[in-house]
This record gives sequence, structure tokens and C-alpha cells, in this order.
Amino acid sequence: MTAMHLLFCCLLLAAPLRAAKPPAAPAAKSRCAELDEFRRASDIYRGIGYSEEKDLGLARQKAVDAALADLSASISVRVEVAAKDFIGYDRVNDKSTDQESYERLLKTYVDQRVNDAREREFLDCPRPGTYAVVKFVDKRETDERMKEDIEVKKTHVVDALSAADAAVESGRPVEALKGFIEASGKLESFFEGMPVKASLKPSSSKLDLGVYARSRIEGIIGSVTLKPLNERVFYTVDGKPKGLVVVTATLNAAKGGRAGGDAPAPVANLPLTVAFSKGQGRLAGPKVVTDVFGKAELGLESVDPSSLDAALEVSVDSTVLSGLPARSDLPRCAIALARTRTVAFAVRFANGGKTEAMPSLEEGVRKLILEAGYGAVKAGVEGGEAGPALLGKARQTNADYLLAIEVAATHEADLKMYAAQARSSVALYRLPDGSQESADAGPGAKGFGASGSGAGWHAAGKLEKGVLNLVRDGLSKLR
Repeated sequence: MTAMHLLFCCLLLAAPLRAAKPPAAPAAKSRCAELDEFRRASDIYRGIGYSEEKDLGLARQKAVDAALADLSASISVRVEVAAKDFIGYDRVNDKSTDQESYERLLKTYVDQRVNDAREREFLDCPRPGTYAVVKFVDKRETDERMKEDIEVKKTHVVDALSAADAAVESGRPVEALKGFIEASGKLESFFEGMPVKASLKPSSSKLDLGVYARSRIEGIIGSVTLKPLNERVFYTVDGKPKGLVVVTATLNAAKGGRAGGDAPAPVANLPLTVAFSKGQGRLAGPKVVTDVFGKAELGLESVDPSSLDAALEVSVDSTVLSGLPARSDLPRCAIALARTRTVAFAVRFANGGKTEAMPSLEEGVRKLILEAGYGAVKAGVEGGEAGPALLGKARQTNADYLLAIEVAATHEADLKMYAAQARSSVALYRLPDGSQESADAGPGAKGFGASGSGAGWHAAGKLEKGVLNLVRDGLSKLR
């Protein structure tokens, strides 16, 4: 082989080797130029992260983390501007707001935008051995979405406040209260408790919506008055209330902000809680609701009859304020319960050797007791024992006093008819100790009849009026 042939063969073998490895410089220059374009771009929010770790996986993760942090910082600046432009909050000049609230709001919006970010990565840029990652979002789209989101949420709050104002004007304070609480909850949920300023009406000035909602809530709560229909309710010795127990709820119109005069207006549909604050008893349920007239019947079924008094407390049900912090100054009222002072009474008529009842005298005694303002309950059984022997039975009635009346007729034989000599006594005891308040010998009388029993009844009838006079006097001394 000649020298020329040998040179030609060598050239053929060497040519493919030079073409298999193109220079890296032009490609690297193109990537780094694109990275520079991202740095200069004005239509995006961007974050750029770098890492020089030798392990590509670790290098990428560190670059991504750095890019996200850089993007978050970039968007945070915009969120701060948006807070000032769209909700009226200036972090620099407003020092009253909790910094934590602002940070929560900031994080919410930043996280939403960062999650939408796109990504580009660059190897060996801006210099060999460096891993670069760019995270970016479109600036115009981000700004519009942020503004739209804020405006939609503000509209929800304004609509809730306007509806609540309308409920106040139309005399529906409970519905209004719930509306203001709903608006307050939306402010907290949407804006993390940040102050938000907006106009409730097109021509009105901007208000701090949170301050407005809270002031309206306080105005309604502070203007509600609960009052019992009767401040003292009596119950009998068997624990039964004497009549219905009713509470009324009214709204001070001027204080509550309702137009149309200062006269208190009934509060309908107001939930109330009822409980014994003293003593015990039974209620139909722990909660009631006022009717269209602002009245609620408390459903008192019974009171422990062994107690001389008890008390109920009625309060606005705190569930009407669900979503707000618990408070102890809700409108409330107390209702005193008192057991009616009661006189247990017993009439014994010993007619000769037979003990009988005296219905007319018993009825007269009952009427006198009731006229004196006491409850009346019969002690013992008809024709049973009278006097101290009745104390045990009288105590079982829970009465405060025992009135024991005894009439005794002694039969006498006469020529053509029977005669009877009657005597009476009236004794009054205090219960439960059994101490004697008074004891009087009543009038006597003589009667005649065709039989001994008839003569006894005749004599007893004559002294009935005198016995009732003694009863009246005895009751009057108890006052």
C-alpha cells in the first residue's frame, strides 16, 4: 500500500469520530439564554431556585424548594397590594389587626397560586454543575383570579348583611341576628378575620364589615328583654303550678336599630332555655320558643312539694349565637316559685256514739280558708279522728297548718222527743312541728228531734255559724 492510500484510509476512519460528539457549548448557551429570559420577563410571577449538589435527584429537589419559596415571596408582595386595593387593609398603617390573621390570609392566597405554577428546569445553568428550576404563573391571570375571588367573597358578605338589615327593618330580630352572625362567620372563613371594607349600598361610604356586623349583633342582643308574665308563681302542696308560667320577650326598637318608633316590640321565634336555679321539679323540656306575640309557655309540670320555694331561670338559647364565642351576658330573667301556704282541715262530728261527717260545715271551712288566701286540703277521712291525732296525716299533705274542728253531741231523753246537748272546739296547729297556734272552745247548743241522732244534728246546726266565726278569727291571726 502506498503512502497515499494509507493517508486516505486514516482520514476515512477519523471522520465519523469527529461527527459523533458535537460541541456542548451552543446547546448550553441556548438553555442559559432562556433562563435569562425568565429573569427579565414582566408578564409572570416567578421563582428561581439553584442547586450545585452532585446527586441530580437531590439537586432537583433543593432547586424546586428554593423556586417555590422565591415564587411565594413574589406573590406575597402582590397579595399585600391586593389586600389594600380590594379589601381596604393596609398592613403598614393598620397595627390593630393580629399579625397571625394576616399571615393566614396571605398563606391561603399564596398557596392557591403556587399550586397552579408551571415549571421549567435547566441543567448546567447559569454555570456548569448548577441545576436551576423556574416556577412561574401568569401575572395577569393571577391578578384577575385574585381580584375576582375577593370580590365574590365580599359580595357574599355584603348580601348577608343587607338581608339582615332588611330583617331588622321588618321587625324580625331573630332572623336578623342569625343573618349578622352568618355574615360575621363568612368574614372569618373568607378573610381569616381581617378587616374588610365595602359599601353596603351603592351611594354609601365604605364600612369595616366586621365591625358593622359585630355592632349589629351586640345591638340586637342588648335590646332584648325577657320578663315573666308573673314574677311569682305559686304551686300547691302536691307540687302542681297554679296556672301557666309564661315569659315575654320584647325588643327595644330604638336600641335594636329598628325604624318606626321606640315602643318595645315582641320578639317572635326566639329560642330560650329553661332550668331550675333553685329547688327541683319537672319541666316539659329544657327549651321553648316564643310565639308571634313574643310569649313562651315554659312547660312547668310540677315542683318538689317538699320545698317551700323554688326558682326558674330563663335565658336566650346560646345556640342562636352558634359560630360566635360563648358569652355569659345573654338576656335572662328569673321566676320565683312559692308553695301556696296551705291549711289542712278536718271536721269530726261525734253524734252520740256515732262519728259522722258534716259536709256543710266542711264546705264553710274550705271557703273561709280560700278567702283568707290559703290553699285548702282535707286531712284524714270523713268522720275520722280530730285534734292532735291528725298531725301525722296532716304532715303528709305538706300543708303549713292544721285546722282541727270537733263537734260533739250528747243525747238526752225527754218526755215526748229526744234532746241533745252539743259543744264544739277549734284548734290550729303549725306544721310540720305540730306547735299549737290557738285553741278555742266553741259555742254550745241544745237540739231536739224524733231520734237521738236527729236531736244531735239539730244542736250541731245551731252552733255551725259560731264555729265558722272562730275559724275566721283564727285564720286572721296567722297573717
